[in-house]
Amino acid sequence: MYLWDLEEETQEGFAGCFLIKKDVAGAKHVKQGSWNSIHVVECNVLPGGKAIYKLTTTIMIAMDTNGKESGVTNLAGSLTRQSEQTTTVTEEKSHLVNIGHLIEDMENEMRNNMEGLYIQKTKEIVDNIRNVQGGPTQGNEHTGKLNAAVLKHGDGRKIDSEI
Repeated sequence: MYLWDLEEETQEGFAGCFLIKKDVAGAKHVKQGSWNSIHVVECNVLPGGKAIYKLTTTIMIAMDTNGKESGVTNLAGSLTRQSEQTTTVTEEKSHLVNIGHLIEDMENEMRNNMEGLYIQKTKEIVDNIRNVQGGPTQGNEHTGKLNAAVLKHGDGRKIDSEI
């Protein structure tokens, strides 16, 4: 965690950067991987015991799998989101507590988003691609065409593609 004063003389406040790193090795489906999150917060103190917190979060994830079901797969990417919240600052709800809740909520939302949209969708596509139907068999003189996955648009329309 790094904190610094805002350079603007007209505003009272500060900014900070909160860095989180988690390495994973030997998990059930992940051979090795990492989760890196960068949270940059700007806090502007308002009159009346309130503060505006502006949060920008970037999460970078990398995973290598070597499972029997999924085969060897390398998945990596990043996601960035921003949020803003005005909150009361008291002795019990200090800046650090408010920022901590904001970061925790953002990480949970982004983790669920990554897991539900990116990881599960990637798994579904990879599983469909590996589910080859009507491909060539041994001893067949015709190579034939391999049917690739039946992919869906977000609106439910299907795309049939062949390799």
